[in-house]
Amino acid sequence: MQIILLERIEKLGQMGDLVNVKTGYARNFLIPQGKALRATKANTERFEAERAQREANNLELRKDAETEAGKMKGLAVSMVRAASEMGQLFGSVTSRDIADAVTEAGFTIDRNQVIMDRSIKTLGLTEARVRLHPEVVVTIIVNIARSLAEAETQLETGIAVTGEITDDEPEVVEAETVEVEVPMDIDTLKIIEDYFAKYEVKDTLNLTYDFPKGVTDSLGNKPIPTLGYGILTDIISQNQIQSRDVDWFFQIPTVYNTTIVKELPKNEFYWGINGGFNKSDIISNVGGGLILKSKKNNLYQLGLGIQNNSNTSQLAPFVSAGMYWKIGKK
Repeated sequence: MQIILLERIEKLGQMGDLVNVKTGYARNFLIPQGKALRATKANTERFEAERAQREANNLELRKDAETEAGKMKGLAVSMVRAASEMGQLFGSVTSRDIADAVTEAGFTIDRNQVIMDRSIKTLGLTEARVRLHPEVVVTIIVNIARSLAEAETQLETGIAVTGEITDDEPEVVEAETVEVEVPMDIDTLKIIEDYFAKYEVKDTLNLTYDFPKGVTDSLGNKPIPTLGYGILTDIISQNQIQSRDVDWFFQIPTVYNTTIVKELPKNEFYWGINGGFNKSDIISNVGGGLILKSKKNNLYQLGLGIQNNSNTSQLAPFVSAGMYWKIGKK
């Protein structure tokens, strides 16, 4: 992508230069940080119209930065950290730590102004650069020691104090010089681009629940011990979590409790008609009746009707009653 630089960028160009950079480096760092504009016709015309004012502002800011750099010249900040006898820190000192130490010393900066190839992981004196302006960089000394006394000794001798901590004066040991071959094919812009690029990382969070004994689902099986899950999404940039979101998907189980209701016995009534015949195939009686079936399954009968008197051949009313008991369990 072609961009217009709004300030000097180390190893890239000066204010107003048209340069080509990787799209990610431009979109994720240079343009959001206000260090460049996309090289469109409208942006080019806008920059040219503002160029004189931008250069004047830049000159004023650079003078202020040079004054601040003069005050910071020779600055050494000391930090006390736990470390092994070999001088290896239990942790590391980062650009944020250095920025905090410089701010405590009376010079307000943020971690993005500290230029470091890597974090500090050993005791001793280490040079670090602080960018006060795109064109003004000052070098400071970062003094990492296990105590303030050892920090003073390191500043006086320029040698890291290691070994077992004692109350005696530390023995001064000449530092060994180690030559390290630095590869020349490092793609610095790619490293910066990857550092400021945003990466999405997802993970799954499960919600579990132990159902009470005896609880079953609609099929009579023990429910799966989960109430759902969450999708955790982290946006990673500059070796830090920039944002975090969780989308929850709940799976509330349906629990079935089966209750068997036994119907209570009740009284039941039946009604009907009846008739009888004699040996001469003549109807002897006709009537109707009501039968009560009690809660205990006993039967009580009450009837009313007329019957033929075989002696007088006349019809006469009659009333009948009866009781019946259940035989056996069925």
